[in-house]
Amino acid sequence: GKDLLNDLDELMHDLKNLSSLEKALENMLGIREVIIVSGNTSKDEHGFANLGKKAANVISDKIKDNYIVGIAGGTTMALVASQMKKKSNLKNITIVPARGALNEEIRLQANTVAFNLAQKFNANYKMLHIPDDLNESELHAIKENESIRDVLECINNVNLLIFGLGDAYDMAIRRKADFETLKAIKEEKLVAETFGYFFDNSGEVKLQMNSVGITIDNIKKVEHSIAVAVGEEKAKVITAFSNFYKNFTLVTDEITANKILEFNEKAEDLK
Repeated sequence: GKDLLNDLDELMHDLKNLSSLEKALENMLGIREVIIVSGNTSKDEHGFANLGKKAANVISDKIKDNYIVGIAGGTTMALVASQMKKKSNLKNITIVPARGALNEEIRLQANTVAFNLAQKFNANYKMLHIPDDLNESELHAIKENESIRDVLECINNVNLLIFGLGDAYDMAIRRKADFETLKAIKEEKLVAETFGYFFDNSGEVKLQMNSVGITIDNIKKVEHSIAVAVGEEKAKVITAFSNFYKNFTLVTDEITANKILEFNEKAEDLK
């Protein structure tokens, strides 16, 4: 049954000529690679599972011996880890959470997702036992801890990074931002968030919440970055991030891809 569904997904990809949509998006955003799953995956359970499977395949293709792999938390990342097929032929893989724990269910925290992914690769893993919403002085003190420094060094030297992209305002609320921060996001028209960094439309980082994990400079040094993001409301988010950084693979769905094209065509018309 599962094989039949996989064949069907491939067939839909061909029938809908999603390859040309992938190319159009790569050219428009100027990014490394786009992989599109058929349909509207945020509204359809099978589609959402298929999105996870597709992202898992991309990871499988790119991972090599001796890699350090960083993965973020959240619903989509948890899905990707659960859809990964077991692969035990790789040597000396280390999986790390790419950031501290947000105020979310344990199964969605980056630590848990990293652990689950490590099980699939029979890999080493490291945990980062820090909440992601500490104040400046707490953060500074904690970074002096040797075992935490060791994990942070690993995180900032990842070869492969897997993450989601969020709406700036929604993510600030999830990160329990204060009123001043929320006000700044509205006033500065910030649209996208990842790893506690907030971007405007042109991809400039305008705000950072006290976050523990990969730094903005190191995101740009990663050999393979894979962003998984879906939903029509994510069109402006994905566009903003791609204005910040080009060298990544985007895994998304058909509805989102069309919305990105539409959003960018409108922006061109307004110029």
